[in-house]
Amino acid sequence: METLETMEALLLIALFYFVKVVIVFIILIFIRPVYQNWGASPEETSRSMPGDHLVVSPKLISTRAIDINAPPEQVWPWIIQIGYGRAGWYNYDIISRCLGMAHYIDGWRSCQRIVPELQDLQVRDRLRLSRRKGYIVADIKPHRVLVLHGKGTGNCHSWVYVCEPCEDGVHTRLIVRHRNKYSAWTDKILFECFDIGFFFMERSHLLGLKRLAEKNTPCVAGL
Repeated sequence: METLETMEALLLIALFYFVKVVIVFIILIFIRPVYQNWGASPEETSRSMPGDHLVVSPKLISTRAIDINAPPEQVWPWIIQIGYGRAGWYNYDIISRCLGMAHYIDGWRSCQRIVPELQDLQVRDRLRLSRRKGYIVADIKPHRVLVLHGKGTGNCHSWVYVCEPCEDGVHTRLIVRHRNKYSAWTDKILFECFDIGFFFMERSHLLGLKRLAEKNTPCVAGL
């Protein structure tokens, strides 16, 4: 009797781990490519972008994009003021607070306004992600490109915003790329496990940028 119960317990454990392996396989093979390249075309995901040279042989790459019904000149001010201790991230502020990333110039909520004193970001400035972590501005081309670069012990990360004007002159194609390289197994677990969670935060971030830029562009909103 005890032998039978032991075998049943072992079978249940084996089934549990088998299901976990199947779920991970489905996420890695079928779901991850979708959320890693959310909104981006095959051409956008395969082409080189500013800042790619900062992270050689990355372990994890994502390229996401969104159409914004406003020209780059009206999208840019919202991008350039992002950050901890600045205007925030325009996403799920309650989650950012739980992650220690929500300390903004307007309190605990991302700014819903353009802040003039945050518009002068320069190369080599530090843009903080949280109280202790952040990025260095590696390159900046006003209204077009913002390249952020972060390095730590055994890891390297680039975060790039590209604002491309559409042919009509009144719309923007906003493309965001991340390139991550890590060596420690702890960083691998961190990036791999929280990658899908980061996607939802960044998707909300891009939708927030779109909402704010379009809301403050009355001449475009009626198109």
